[in-house]
Order: sequence, then C-alpha cells, then structure tokens
Amino acid sequence: RDKEIGMTVSRVRQAKKGKGATILTPEMIEKLDAIGFVWEVEKVDWFTPFYEKLIEYKEKHGSFYGVVQDKEIGGTVASVRQAKKGKGETNLTQEIIEKLDTIGFDWGKNKEEIVGVWFDEFYEQLIAYKQKHGSFEGVTRDKEIGMTVSSVRQAKKGKGNTKLTQEMIEKLNAIGFDWGKKVGEWFDEFYEKLIDYKEKHGSFDGVTKDKEIGLIVGRVRKSYKGKGNTKLTQTMIDKLNEIGFPWEARPKKVQEDNLSV
Repeated sequence: RDKEIGMTVSRVRQAKKGKGATILTPEMIEKLDAIGFVWEVEKVDWFTPFYEKLIEYKEKHGSFYGVVQDKEIGGTVASVRQAKKGKGETNLTQEIIEKLDTIGFDWGKNKEEIVGVWFDEFYEQLIAYKQKHGSFEGVTRDKEIGMTVSSVRQAKKGKGNTKLTQEMIEKLNAIGFDWGKKVGEWFDEFYEKLIDYKEKHGSFDGVTKDKEIGLIVGRVRKSYKGKGNTKLTQTMIDKLNEIGFPWEARPKKVQEDNLSV
C-alpha cells in the first residue's frame, strides 16, 4: 500500500511468476532475496470481517439499502457484486454466495432491471413540484430534480444516456410536463421581457443581474460570438439591434456614471 513503491512491488511479484511486462534478471532476484524481500503474500480471510459488518449494517438500517455508499464496506460490496457477474479479481466460492444469500444480501440489479427504476420517484417529485408552484416553471433550477429534468428533455431528443420509454413519455405528458422550448420559441418571450426591462430602467444597464432574463442575456452574447449552445438567427439579431441590445457588457464605471447623472 506504499504510495511510492507499492505498485512496483506488485509488478515485481508478478514478474517472478513470469507474468506482466516487468523484466527481472537472476541478479535482481538474488539481491531482493538478500534483503528478505517477500515474494508471496499470505491469503487473508477478507470474508469473515466483511460478513460480520454486513450483518451489523442490516441490524442498524433494517436492510441493505445504500450499503454500497458505506465508507467501511461499500467498496467490498461493489467488488462482490462484480465477482458474482464473473468480473473483477475478488474470488467468490459457492459457500460465500450461499452465506450472503442467507442474510438477504443485495446483489444489485442488472442493466435491464435498472432502466426505469429512477422514474417513479422522479415522477412523484414532479407532481409535488407542480402542486407547490402551480406549474413547471423554473423546474430546471430545482436542487432535487432540476438535473434530471434536463436529462429527460435531452432523452426526448434522442440525446444523452437517460432512457425514456413510450409509457414514461405518456405519463409525463399526462401531467403537463414541460419538455422545453423548441429552437427559436424562447426568443419572443425573451424579447418582450427585454423591452419591459428597458422601459422600466431607461436602459439595459444591469440587465445581466436581472433574475428573469440575466442568464439568457449572457447566453445570447456568447452565441453572437459563436460560442455556447444558444441558436441565434439573423432575424433575431436584427430585432435586438433595433432595440439597442448591448452585445458587449459595459464597464462598471460607465454604468455608475450614468446612474449618477
């Protein structure tokens, strides 16, 4: 486990068995023998303490839910699950498997079983959000489900890793889920709010700090420079030029001078 030489020790031991890419000469082997280098590590009984801690975990929590996040045994749980699938380096005997089955060990789910497991909880959280706020406006900023909302919207477009079934889509449609705006649909609302802002403040100074449109202003400016994901058409650019939209942020001092006049 030594940070400096631990990996090399492992390679040297493998090389003695004729494995790996490291080359050992007879002279090297003799020199290592002379200082008592340990070529073989005694097999440690990893299972007994792991098994005992699993039982303690279940007694404390009532199940194995969340066990893979446990600081002490979570890593071993993951290795054992992989070993059951024939992966990794952990050796599982039939006796070990049977003992784990006896205490109801959670072997984890296969990929086929995992698809859709997240959806029910997400769906309930969406309903709770709509009941609380009256709509799905601002849902992408919600700490709990905002990221999932974005992933689901991308999945509807055939992008990302989230999997959506037709049944999921229909359930989301039934509660009026907001799939997001299509290209260009966002602009009309943004444009109107820009006009309202200018009428209220007399200029576009400080517009990037506006809670409603500040972030969009930043994205539009980046898009004008050929950066980011926001799409601007020539018609949009012309309309923004007509109302004097500031494509560059004005220096703070200039804004302060304007306010003091």
